[in-house]
Parts: sequence; C-alpha cells; structure tokens
Amino acid sequence: MVAMLYALSPLWAQAAFNDVTTDGGSASIVLDDSSSYVIDAANRVESFTANASTIDFVVLPGSVISITSNDRKNFTYSATTCETVEKTCNSDLSRLFIQCNNQSTSHTVTVTPSGTCTASSGGGSNGGGSSAPTKNPEPEKVIAKPIMVEVPKPAPAEIKLVRYEFKKQFGSSSKGEDVKQLQLRLKEIGFLPATTVVNDKFGSATVLAVKKFQKANGIAQVGNVGPATLKALNKVASVLVPTPAVTAPNSVVAPAPIVNSDKFTFIKQLKSGNNNADVLQLQIKLKALGYLPASVTPNGNFGSATVLAVKKFQKANGIAQVGNVGSATLKALNK
Repeated sequence: MVAMLYALSPLWAQAAFNDVTTDGGSASIVLDDSSSYVIDAANRVESFTANASTIDFVVLPGSVISITSNDRKNFTYSATTCETVEKTCNSDLSRLFIQCNNQSTSHTVTVTPSGTCTASSGGGSNGGGSSAPTKNPEPEKVIAKPIMVEVPKPAPAEIKLVRYEFKKQFGSSSKGEDVKQLQLRLKEIGFLPATTVVNDKFGSATVLAVKKFQKANGIAQVGNVGPATLKALNKVASVLVPTPAVTAPNSVVAPAPIVNSDKFTFIKQLKSGNNNADVLQLQIKLKALGYLPASVTPNGNFGSATVLAVKKFQKANGIAQVGNVGSATLKALNK
C-alpha cells in the first residue's frame, strides 16, 4: 500500500497532493518496497504523486524539489529541464535537491529511488571511526533576474508638401472642396481671421478675405475667384500634409527632406513667433541659400535660428538687419 504523511500534522491520505507548501514543514511518503522519503514542502511544487516505485512531481518554472531518503537510496530523475543543485550521500541518509528553470509551462519530473547510494568524499562511511554527522547545507535561494527588452522606436512621420491647384472660377454661395481649400489658404496667409471655422461655404467672411487678397496682388476687388485670382492663388497654394512613413517592422528611417518644387511667392510679412506655411517656405529658401544651417530642420516656427538667418540674408542684400520679414525683405526673397 502507498501512503503519505505530513510530518507537522500526521495524516494518512491519497497518493496525490496539489500545491504542497506547508510553510517549512515536510511530507513523509512510503513506497511499496517499504522505503520512506521526506519531501521538503518549503519549496512549492504544483503537485506530486507517489507511485509503486517512483515519485512524480508536476513542477512550474522556478520550482525546486528536495527529497531525502533515510534508507540511503540512490536518486535519478527524468527531466532534462532541471539541474542538480545538491546530491548528498552519507552514513545516515541520501538527499536529492534539484531546480527546474528552463521550462515555460508546467511539466512532470519523475524521481526514481533505487539501490543504495555511494558515500561521497568527506561524508560518513559504513566502516569504523566516529566521524561527526554531516550537516546538510541550506538550499541556495534563487532570485529571478529581470529581462531587459529593447522596444524599437516608431518611425517618424514623413512630411511632404502637397500642392492644391485651383482650376475653376467660383464665388459667393459656392460650395465644395475648392471653397474649403480657398478658406484654408486665405487663413494660412493671414487674409481670413484665425478664428474662422473652415466650412466649405463661400460666405461673407470669405468674400471679404478674397477682396483683401486681390488688393494685395493688384487685382480688382470683386470678391469672386476669377482667372487673375486663380493664377495668384496657385502661386501660394502649397499646404503641409503630414503623411505616415511606410517602413519595414522595427526599422527606423530619417524623415524625408522637405522639397518645394514650385516657386513660392512671399506676400505676407513675417516676424519672430509666427508659425505657418509661409515661415516654413522662408526656412526652406534660407536653407537652400546657405543662410540657415544644414542641421536645422524647417518646421514652420519662426524661432531664434530663423531670426539669425533672416539677418544674414538682409545683410547680404543691403537691408536693415532687423530679423523680421518686411516689405524690402519680401521683395528680395521673391527675386
């Protein structure tokens, strides 16, 4: 008959127990050949089963098994995912202490006791002499080390200049994409108030903004978009559109350079603190001319680097070096 007994709380029970922990206690088992064993329950295993001549342990990652034989049995075990931490044999007992770390899920380890162990060097012996009993060393505590995983950085967004071309004439009460793009452009260059909500309807506010644009470009101020106004709009109709870069997984690429293939006409005065498409075009041109350092990325923000570049451009063109873009600087930029 196969039996199991807890050393701290004696009890006969079935041959399989789950989650044996007993907080420092131990479980005693007896196999069919009457050999007895003590299983250290301080180190958690998921379950163990005593068979006729073997003991099966269901272990988890990081589990340890400690089994002692007062009959001095020799121990072998089946799992290649475990390793021997201690194997003791002396005149009083034998002990096997193994640790299982190299698995990702629970699995069974079969321990087979057999024969009689051979005393290790320095241990007790079966012959004469009065050597002191060997003290079993404490099991080494295992501390899991954290695994550092490098998370790849997402690829930056690619910025492109997309040109919207106005092709048809339109005016008050018109609706559609042309009106929406007109409002966006007039708002961008300062003729439509920043508080205006773009709604693709050619209303009174849009009429007034078109008249201001026409006045600035020497066109009759009629408030509708005719051939002359279309031509002037298409000179300044580049808008920024951020486009996500398509890249291979885990790869990091530098953002594509900003290129404006069309001639940009500067019509709006600019100064430090502005942030719009005209400033972006200014930075692109100053960088192309060598006044803005190559290390500076055009971003549409009129900061200190842009101020310094404008002053250099003004000095080279015989203009007062104020750092803002006034009428004289606009004229020089548009040459």
